[in-house]
Amino acid sequence: MLTSRLRPFVCWQCVARGASNSLSPTGSSLRRPTVSKTLASCKNLSTSSSYKRNSLSSLFNELDSVKSKSESDDAHGRVDSLLEGEIPEWLPTRERLKAWDAANPQGQITSIHDILVPSKKQDTMNNAFQAKSSQHNEMDPDMEEDADQEQGRHPLGDDFQANSIFINPGDLIEARGGSRMAPLLAVFICQREGVYYFYCSDGSLYRRLRPKTNFVAPGFATEAEMAPIKDRLPPLGTPISGNLGGMKAADEAPSREHGEALLNKMAQFARDADLVLQENHHKLDEPYPILAQKDLAYITAHEAAEHLLSDKTRGPDGEFPAAAIYAVQRAIKSCEIGIRIFEGAIFDMKSCIFEILPPDEMKCIQAVEKMVRELYADPMALQDTAEGQKRLMKHKLGAFIVRARRQIDRYRTERQFKGEWPIIGLDQRQDQKKDLTAEPWLSPQDQQIMSFLHLWAAKQAFAIDARTNVFGSQILRAIGRYGETEFLGKAIGWQFLQEVGWILPWDVHTRHTRAVPGTKPDRAGGLVNDLASLAIEKSAHDPYPGSRKDWGDLTAFAIDDAKTEDIDDAVSVERTSTAGQYWIHVHVADVASIVRPNSAHAQYAEKLSETHYYPGHFARMLPDLGILQHLSLAPGSRALTFSGLVNEKGELLECKITPGILRKVVNIEPAEVAKVCPQTPQPETTNGSALTLCVGQRSGSFYTPTNKKIKSADDLDAHEVEDLKLLDRLATSYYLRRLENHASPDRTFKREYRVAPEIWPASTQFERASDGTFRSSGDIAINVGIQSDAAGQVSNLVTNSMILAGEIAGRWCEDRGIPVPYRTMPQATMNIDVLLPWVKNHFYPLLEANETPAPEHYALIKQLAGPALLSTNPGLHFWLGLKHYVKVTSPLRRYLDIVAHFQIHAALAEEARTSKTLQAPREGEEHSFLPFTRADLAAKLPLLAMRESRVRALSMGGPSGQKEYIYQALARAFYFNEAPLPSKFEFHIVESMSTRHLRGMLPGLWNLLADLPYGDLNGVVKSPLDLVKGDILEVKLTRVAPLAMLLEVEAVRPVRVGGVDVVDEHGSSAAADGEAIADADAPAVSGQVSA
Repeated sequence: MLTSRLRPFVCWQCVARGASNSLSPTGSSLRRPTVSKTLASCKNLSTSSSYKRNSLSSLFNELDSVKSKSESDDAHGRVDSLLEGEIPEWLPTRERLKAWDAANPQGQITSIHDILVPSKKQDTMNNAFQAKSSQHNEMDPDMEEDADQEQGRHPLGDDFQANSIFINPGDLIEARGGSRMAPLLAVFICQREGVYYFYCSDGSLYRRLRPKTNFVAPGFATEAEMAPIKDRLPPLGTPISGNLGGMKAADEAPSREHGEALLNKMAQFARDADLVLQENHHKLDEPYPILAQKDLAYITAHEAAEHLLSDKTRGPDGEFPAAAIYAVQRAIKSCEIGIRIFEGAIFDMKSCIFEILPPDEMKCIQAVEKMVRELYADPMALQDTAEGQKRLMKHKLGAFIVRARRQIDRYRTERQFKGEWPIIGLDQRQDQKKDLTAEPWLSPQDQQIMSFLHLWAAKQAFAIDARTNVFGSQILRAIGRYGETEFLGKAIGWQFLQEVGWILPWDVHTRHTRAVPGTKPDRAGGLVNDLASLAIEKSAHDPYPGSRKDWGDLTAFAIDDAKTEDIDDAVSVERTSTAGQYWIHVHVADVASIVRPNSAHAQYAEKLSETHYYPGHFARMLPDLGILQHLSLAPGSRALTFSGLVNEKGELLECKITPGILRKVVNIEPAEVAKVCPQTPQPETTNGSALTLCVGQRSGSFYTPTNKKIKSADDLDAHEVEDLKLLDRLATSYYLRRLENHASPDRTFKREYRVAPEIWPASTQFERASDGTFRSSGDIAINVGIQSDAAGQVSNLVTNSMILAGEIAGRWCEDRGIPVPYRTMPQATMNIDVLLPWVKNHFYPLLEANETPAPEHYALIKQLAGPALLSTNPGLHFWLGLKHYVKVTSPLRRYLDIVAHFQIHAALAEEARTSKTLQAPREGEEHSFLPFTRADLAAKLPLLAMRESRVRALSMGGPSGQKEYIYQALARAFYFNEAPLPSKFEFHIVESMSTRHLRGMLPGLWNLLADLPYGDLNGVVKSPLDLVKGDILEVKLTRVAPLAMLLEVEAVRPVRVGGVDVVDEHGSSAAADGEAIADADAPAVSGQVSA
């Protein structure tokens, strides 16, 4: 037998933790993680490349499993009779391995989630969640979303439940979540009390509050087929906690007999998918080369089917059946390298979005894989000896390793180093002359290696189970500068990129991992912009030369913050000869008159979707300052005006859209408008934490100051004051009219507080070398504290005027049959008979009474109302109380608004050409003059919706845009004493997330979540089983992990246990009268706490 000189590669998780001595220059021994179930119990375990050998339909073949079990039991009997250490040659290989494992115990084997959620010294990049398994597939409320991402707030309105899926009873999905190694097919049975119920292909019941999936087959099962399962579900009226709990008795749960029809149907679906895989194996075995040649960056399974399946697979209607689409999705998911799932089946998409790596990145990965294999085939090169260094330099990877070590060593002399965690320390050269000369040190080959490490650790372009992860870990281990860290995963990879100058020390990881599809984060800040300046000649490009309406002396109020540069909307009022009727004009920057459909600037805007307000990394959707200069509303600027004739009752009587030119624009801030039009003071919520944390010296700004003239309330003349008061009165009437149509009450009914970081460039400086690396100095300043929503609150006048413009646009386009990106809520329409009385009689009264509804109420509302979806057809927007709604008022900042403007401009031009009002085309026909047909627009909307969702998450007010800065500030205060922190906090138990720790909230630290390992209870309770949800412990911080956005604490003393306040030796309660407080009076870590 030939023996390969190359040593076998092991799982990247094992390598990251430390491979055997022969593989590791540091000599770490191979260890396997502690786990909770054996591989033998993983019934459906299969590799990513074995979909044909282990087809999904085999899950339904009970005969084979019974046969395998009997053979296995017989083999185990023979193994048990062996002498200790004896493994006979006659045993099959699999049984010999089992015997060896029995003779060399190394702990139990856990689910994949336990492996991927590391211990204290492991990679914590993705450990925000951990799966809990049970026989009923129960919902883990925090497994799918950060529970604290909105700080307990549940916004209603246009973007409510933005990244949800839209499914109907009878739809088939691919079930996700839990600790299962393989996905299952599942039929959506129904929802009750906010809980989604699914019946799975293995006969189990699958429950979710917020279901997510990668695949949806609509209309799979009939009502009759689902009825036996539905009859066994908890009855209506059962609380959510009861729904998520297990059945009280085994005979209450649906049996396989009850689900026989569904099981047979899912089995046939799986067999049909297997047949498609076999018939198209020549393409589905290796889909990457085919799709990569098409120059496709993002694709769905439906789109990929057009390139991967033969025409004979199509059904009688010419479309590919759902089983064929599922086969394509399974084949693509089996690609370990080159294609990854970028986003699940959100909104109304029926399959997930895949990202296809470009061929040059694929070549980079293959080249680095070869380098790593060659290096580790020469163990002597990894020895820390003179001979080892000589051999190391002979390898392509070796020269990079030596140069990288020098960079790391220099970096650690310039910044404080924290070896225990992937924490970048502060610049310690305050009193020294800082050398910022950026000298290139990467060779062209080194840059290829660096690009690979960027893909691995910064972008996280590889699936968590891809073998490519091992190469990043092996490179870090060979560098040998992270010996104190047990787990050389992506978090340490990020630290490496910072230490060698590839990533700036103050950069945030989220903007690389959660980048909007089609955009590329600039490592120097913001986004890469390769657009050429747009030559703008206003008169030459105007589609309405000489025919624009001149608004003359009509005053348009641009109500926005003084720092805002992109002024894209203003509002005015015009009195009519009819008493009680007025024209409200919403003037909007006329972007579509300069930026053309499908131009380079339009395509760039489409990729960004919106202006990015990521803190410290502001990026305009239209970055050309010439566009901003010509189109931002000011005297003499073009405007597309949306006009509505309204009466004192708030009724919209007539609407029109007019291109024009503004002559009089008054810039004024919302706070000044409030002085003229005072609003009813809103009651305040408790702010939860008075703690303010500031690290660094606040100086400089990431934003360019504006030079626009701002008016105060005192500067307004009498006519302007009257106009504002009239506009406010009409806007209020319009709002009340929408309330009559069951719109949700204004969310400003109660002043909310949120934790918000502010950042400043402070002393930061950097220089970029020709090889792309940086030399930098200084640290950004971060201030974290509680801010009232009222600080950035938009006035009632502006909010309702913009909604009015959206209704005008929707009605105008619907009357003419113009496809535009309507915002609709089809699930609310479907459930209107149940939804309407429930919100009217139960939900809205709570809001109107300034009470916060319970989470169960929001869960039910989410289920009944569903998400706001983009559609080319108008439909009900329940939360706004409108039958048609299109966003049109922010074309400088939102691409979908520009799309609507493109369509409207084309329609206006056609009406001007024919001198007739357009009529909606007959069914099956379309307007030929539009830049986007209905089909074209429908194809764009899913990706645009996903981009919009990502931008919102990364924005200044989104859950991802601020949190990493909060944890950065905490890490700097905790590890480097840059700011004071309280020594103790109250820990309010939320739930037990796993068998390893409790999860709780820290009210004294902005309600952030923290984990308390059971090993750090320190005896404050006799048993963890004594603790229940709502109990309180006094704790202190032990760990801050910025990349994982994770806190760990240890217990100091009990405050409330088992729902009972703990009484101290003096007879007083330790629960502080039940108030959740920050222990601001306790001795601080450093100095005094700012409150």
